[in-house]
Amino acid sequence: MNRQSKIKPSLKTKLPLFSLWFLLLFFVPGQLQAATFQMTITPYEGGSDIRFGKITPGVGIVNRELTININTTIGKQYRITETLLDPIVSAEGNSIPDRAVTVYGLSGSNKTGTINISQGIPISRGRDIVYTSNPQGSADTFRISYNLNAPLDTAPGSYRGRISFTMEAINSNQSPVIVILYIYVEIDTKNVIEIKTATGSKTISLNPSRAPGNSANVSVSIKSGLGSKFNIVQMTPEGLVSADGTRLPDQALRVSIKGAQNGSGPSTPQNLSPGRQQIYSSGPSGRSDDFTIIYELGDLNGVKAGKFRGQLKYILEGTGRIKEGLIDSFTIEVENERIFDLYISPELGSGLMQFNDLKATEPPRINEIIFEIKSNIGRPYQISQKMVSGFTNPQGNVIPQEYFKLQTVPLGNTKGTLKFPVKASPNFGEAVLFISNSQGTSDKFKAIYELGIPEDMQSGNYSTQFVFTISEL
Repeated sequence: MNRQSKIKPSLKTKLPLFSLWFLLLFFVPGQLQAATFQMTITPYEGGSDIRFGKITPGVGIVNRELTININTTIGKQYRITETLLDPIVSAEGNSIPDRAVTVYGLSGSNKTGTINISQGIPISRGRDIVYTSNPQGSADTFRISYNLNAPLDTAPGSYRGRISFTMEAINSNQSPVIVILYIYVEIDTKNVIEIKTATGSKTISLNPSRAPGNSANVSVSIKSGLGSKFNIVQMTPEGLVSADGTRLPDQALRVSIKGAQNGSGPSTPQNLSPGRQQIYSSGPSGRSDDFTIIYELGDLNGVKAGKFRGQLKYILEGTGRIKEGLIDSFTIEVENERIFDLYISPELGSGLMQFNDLKATEPPRINEIIFEIKSNIGRPYQISQKMVSGFTNPQGNVIPQEYFKLQTVPLGNTKGTLKFPVKASPNFGEAVLFISNSQGTSDKFKAIYELGIPEDMQSGNYSTQFVFTISEL
């Protein structure tokens, strides 16, 4: 019986198995290591947020730098984008416009890729590409700068916004990396100058119908010197406007100051201007001071009734360390209450018009009445009379209608229409004397009443009652 012999494996048969273990031992662990795809962002000033600190609007550009460090081993090209997640707003709801903050990359701070924002661009709610790597997706480090130029009318307060950076691989399923930073800004000019009303209210109110509503005072306290000459100007950008869009004329509100010791301003009232209007100028060294701004009503003649409101801003401008900035803002309002009145001169007691001691042989008697209308309703109106009866004496004798004549004549610059421009006999009862112009402005005219007595009538005293009425059309 043939015995099958055992054949030992030769070196040649063992080598492939040995080589496989060698390869697994030395090469597989390296391939199993996780790929790196990281981004860190560090503010130059430290911390983890973009903090502009306390600034005054109008001082110019304030910048803050960030260092962006990318560590990647995936071998894929990538890009970094930024997006403004939340606008920069204060707790009071005021905002710093997006265009006031720009960002640009510092040329030469990178090594391999491309900084896509070499020129400053405003931050936006969209996706702005900040950086693109080289095709190999090499790691890199670069710096960008955020520049804030707060507008002149930025209100004081603490502001906060939020911005995100996204690092994403191009043509790869690699998960993106997102880093979010907060933006902090403190706007402050009130620490130097304080402006307030007597009541502490943020509304300056004037009403000619309420004492002492013809004027209102605002106190200004410059607590410390600013080191150089400065001015305080005021602005009412849109003027004072009523609910129906009517604008208060400049001459209807005037401004002056009193009490300044180290500076000067208008000591006699000046019309309030909607543009920049200087109300205080310091001395050369910009020393501290206290004074009062006085707002008083001017000529409201012809101004339509209504409540006129506007925003009043106080702005600091100068050449010292504080160039320009909004100090504070108030609401200013003028309530011009409705006026619709008729004045008659001389007044008729109980509306009685009387001609005494008339004689048939004498010429007709004349009685003149002046009508003055004060109106700010802004609508046309008319003046009418109601003659209760013909002129009658105590015995009941009545003078016929044709002996009674009426004529209306202008006084000064009468604007409306006179309904009896020539002498005529009005009907007993109601008759229209006057119709205003289409704007319903205040006006004035005179009515001439003439009464004769027939030859066959009894001499004596004759009278009748009139009712005069003003009514809207």
